[in-house]
Amino acid sequence: MNAIVIQQSQEALKEAVHLHRNASMEKIRLSKASFASASASENPNQAVSLVFRFGSKAKPPQSGLLRLTVDFGIEGRPNDEKQTGATGQRPVFSLNCTYELDYRLRAGFTPTKRQVKAFREGNAVFNVWPYFREYLQDTLARMGWPPLTAPFLRIEAEQMSEEKRQRLCMLLKALKMTLQDPDDSLRVNRLIELVEGTLSGARLEPEGPIAPQDLIRLENLIASFRARIGRSSLEDARNHKTATEVLDLVSRLRG
Repeated sequence: MNAIVIQQSQEALKEAVHLHRNASMEKIRLSKASFASASASENPNQAVSLVFRFGSKAKPPQSGLLRLTVDFGIEGRPNDEKQTGATGQRPVFSLNCTYELDYRLRAGFTPTKRQVKAFREGNAVFNVWPYFREYLQDTLARMGWPPLTAPFLRIEAEQMSEEKRQRLCMLLKALKMTLQDPDDSLRVNRLIELVEGTLSGARLEPEGPIAPQDLIRLENLIASFRARIGRSSLEDARNHKTATEVLDLVSRLRG
């Protein structure tokens, strides 16, 4: 296992970044832990598969403080469970722990529920992951198991499916064919290039890949194009839905 990846939408990443810019870490502490293990000496060469899990919760911010809890768990299961299809075997070892994280918020800043959710599901887990890795390695060694280093944790933008990418590009190209203004054609072409490539980082920086005034113009063009799409056939309904998806994309880019 090379890495564990947390995937978040572009909108969630933007919300998390906004909270991150207005908060600072104040405290991390281990608040709860439990572990169990079979004797490693019974079968020291036994191959095991690792199953990681994690989750997070938040309390409403009070007096400029945001308190989050992050739960981690890991089980080591015999590899023969996968090979034979047998289930229900007890794990050879398990470990569960909970960390409490306090973030001091900038004076006058109150995060929204969406910002807190995005932050706790990504940034908070990432912030406490090194503490969990250290605790896991130390505890397993004390239980007599060989040293285990948890994999790296990464946060990545969710990738658009190829099918959706093609639908959006086809509609934008159809829109482009109806345009007479060269500047409008350039705007649509820029959006096509964005969809055909990757949307990663589209609005994580103050200035996105398309200027705000161009996004406003694109929004108007796409809305007008959608209004001209009929509803008489199944294909029309699909195109209308795709146009709405393109509008949603532009709206997210505008922030």
